[in-house]
Amino acid sequence: MAGEPRTKLGKYDIVGILGKGAVGAVYDAYDSVIGRRVAVETVAKDSLQTEQASETLGRFRREAQVARRLDHPGVVAVYDCGETDDVAFIAMEYIKGKKLQRYFEESERFEKKISSV
Repeated sequence: MAGEPRTKLGKYDIVGILGKGAVGAVYDAYDSVIGRRVAVETVAKDSLQTEQASETLGRFRREAQVARRLDHPGVVAVYDCGETDDVAFIAMEYIKGKKLQRYFEESERFEKKISSV
């Protein structure tokens, strides 16, 4: 029901909310099938303008497909993507750490690493 906290999304048990945006949220979740903590990014379908919904959802799906093919220590792994009646979602590797905004607020710089790849 609308307004009630989500406790499940597909096979994922929702533990908490990591962040919220204009059209969706990112949840701290647990995949009980394989016993792994994940982050689940969502796009609420009803928050999209009708004329833009198919384009936005298509872009979201393509983002998941491209990210699934990436294998790099600097990029989170994407495990799954799907849809329910009310949301599209991407399940990805959960990385514990502070929010990127905190790095900016603290003017913290990242070490530049040069790759030979």
